[in-house]
Amino acid sequence: MDINQFRNNLQELFRDTSSKINNVFLPVYESCKLTMTQALLLNEIQRHGNTTIGELGRELNIARGNTSTMCKRLEKDGYITRTRDNKDERIVNVTLTEKGTKALDKLNYYLNNKFAQALENEDKDQIEAIINGIEKLNHILSKMEGDC
Repeated sequence: MDINQFRNNLQELFRDTSSKINNVFLPVYESCKLTMTQALLLNEIQRHGNTTIGELGRELNIARGNTSTMCKRLEKDGYITRTRDNKDERIVNVTLTEKGTKALDKLNYYLNNKFAQALENEDKDQIEAIINGIEKLNHILSKMEGDC
């Protein structure tokens, strides 16, 4: 396969995969009145237990201002609490509330069930090969970053 064919196949697969991810994930997120990015933020907060807006932005590759705006909205909706750091007021710590934890529990329950059903009859080696292939692609793309 030549480079152009590889690139074209990759772009088509990304487009199709992105569409399918949206079709699977968005209805689940919308059932909790969350966007995909808000759900990712909540998940990241849960993974770290207690984090800052700056750390969230870096981890998810979202501009600090956008992260701050989304966190304000999540706080207003009752999913997180934001508190200024006692030592440095520029730092804003974020934690999940009970509502945020329950929303993530619901999301994880539904998504885990969807994946369990979809993967039930799939070969475990094939599933690992998919993950390994995506990791390899990510490595290749990392080598290409900043080349333009």
